[in-house]
Amino acid sequence: MLAATRGSGARNMVEVTIILPTFNEVLNVRPLIEELEVAVAGWSFEILVVDDDSPDGTSREVEKLTEKFANLRLIVRRSDHGLVPSLRDGIRAARGNIVVWMDADQSMRPAEVPQLLDAIRHGHDLAFGSRYVLGGSMKGGGEQVGWRGVVQTLRNIQRSQDSFWSVFVSLVGNMVVRFALDRRFYDYTSGFYAVRKEVFNTIHLEGRYLDYCISLLYKTSVHGFRIAELPSIVLVRQLGESKTSSGLFDLFPLIFQCFKMVRSLRRYGRAVSYDK
Repeated sequence: MLAATRGSGARNMVEVTIILPTFNEVLNVRPLIEELEVAVAGWSFEILVVDDDSPDGTSREVEKLTEKFANLRLIVRRSDHGLVPSLRDGIRAARGNIVVWMDADQSMRPAEVPQLLDAIRHGHDLAFGSRYVLGGSMKGGGEQVGWRGVVQTLRNIQRSQDSFWSVFVSLVGNMVVRFALDRRFYDYTSGFYAVRKEVFNTIHLEGRYLDYCISLLYKTSVHGFRIAELPSIVLVRQLGESKTSSGLFDLFPLIFQCFKMVRSLRRYGRAVSYDK
């Protein structure tokens, strides 16, 4: 069940809707929105915060910001909580022909949104930020190169709320998924996307957490949509608590979900190829 949408938003059609799914991000949501307003100023856009009824006051903070930014809207979800349901509701409510979404913990940089939008403007159907292509990095390691970058990444993780094991699983898991599905892409669990809204007439978001990322990228590819993988520097979380489990054993359910998704997608890819 959704609460009424708050904020006037852009009443006329806009080019872009930036969806921010939130849960307990009261410390991050204001600086993130303010930075987005500057970074994407060259586009006609709205920001749509989809909050999972956060008990920390995230929605109240966004309500205050709607008085400052006319292109800001808020949806508060009272039930069926979770990242993927939030994204589905955000896409349905989006007024833009292009939808962008990113994490709301300030780990993904608003300054990189325009490069994703430029890729869409130049003919791609989906563009995503990648930690694993040249120029990209995770946890701020891109400020150094080679082993210095690795050392910097480990130091950044140690000083932050983020987990070494989640980083390790991401690195190894993405290599496995690449070889199991489509080797053209390097970051199957990006979470930082710009997509033409019409793509969702063919592709539907499915999964629970990171597995939805794998499904989205692979299905978009299988159906022949044009995809751009662009470098992205993902930072460590500085404020608030991480939503990703920190221990290796705690990550097993997530790994299992992704494994199940990969098996399902291999069958899906064969079926689509046969139909063609």
